[in-house]
Amino acid sequence: MAASDPIFSVKLTPDDVPGAKFWSPNVSEHSVCELKRWLACRGLPVGGLKDDLIKRCISCIEAGKSGEILLSIDGGTWFQKKALQVIDKMKETSSSSLSTAPFLPVTGWKIFPSGPIPKAFTYGVIYEHIIATARLMSTDGGDDDEFSAAFNTSKPMSKGRQFFLSGHVNDIQDIRKNDFYFLKAKVMPSYSQTSPYNVSVTLNMTTASVVDASCDCKASAMGRCNHVAALLFALEDFTVQFGFEGLACTSDVCKWNVGRKKKKNPKPAHELRYNWL
Repeated sequence: MAASDPIFSVKLTPDDVPGAKFWSPNVSEHSVCELKRWLACRGLPVGGLKDDLIKRCISCIEAGKSGEILLSIDGGTWFQKKALQVIDKMKETSSSSLSTAPFLPVTGWKIFPSGPIPKAFTYGVIYEHIIATARLMSTDGGDDDEFSAAFNTSKPMSKGRQFFLSGHVNDIQDIRKNDFYFLKAKVMPSYSQTSPYNVSVTLNMTTASVVDASCDCKASAMGRCNHVAALLFALEDFTVQFGFEGLACTSDVCKWNVGRKKKKNPKPAHELRYNWL
């Protein structure tokens, strides 16, 4: 590099990372999930009860260190994103070209994983879609205060992960088209094992941001229900275990995301026996 070449100093701010900025000046108003994310963005411990998390956050703020964001948060995804913006000077152009969500493809779907997955996809992307942007949408809802008060952004995160870990996410398929990555699956609701919801998400192949999401359930008006979160957590789990290139075709039986085992032994009615009290 020549001596005359400009040297860029890139630092992350709370506005650069989803969850690194509180939505209320009162720290205690935030959920445990939000408090832990705020602390993690600064490289601080996330263990303990809610009172411990609140004290830790307040201590950081009072020490004047709340603006020091960990560059390696979410594997350095947000640092790399900002570095590209600083160097290329194309933030407005890229955001406008990547904001339009295409229609969900009708044909061409393959069993997941059929190929490369957006390499920028991390837990932070899930947090940004389920909590950060949902919080903005709920506060911009105008006079619908009842909806804003009832909308708990932490619930889809905890419920979604629980659904995935419990084997509710099945029949995952994906497809790549132009600059987008499409993913869909059948997700079992918490109260039924026979009527799954059709869930789909659309990610940008470059930024991995969620540009669209949908579900059949009544709570998916904003595309941020428990079932959408479950599918996103399934994708995250796969990338953590196997990376972003997908699995090579082998003769091994698939052991990832195996559905729940139903404890049932169907028999003809005349063979059934009951234990009467």
